[in-house]
Amino acid sequence: MNGWRVLHTYYKKNKSDIQEELLTDEVDDSVRWLKKVYNEDKELMKELKDDVYLLIMNNKAMLIKPNT
Repeated sequence: MNGWRVLHTYYKKNKSDIQEELLTDEVDDSVRWLKKVYNEDKELMKELKDDVYLLIMNNKAMLIKPNT
């Protein structure tokens, strides 16, 4: 989860600049999502795991290279 901590620290340091560039709703949504990830929200973690699983399964042909 270090990546999320880096993102969170960057956001805290640059919050005013970020808020000027984005709509308040977008910033609020991002912060809510970041809090869920940072706190390992069970529902969000399951959704992310399911999404990653589907991504891998739908693209497994690209992951498996034939021996030549």
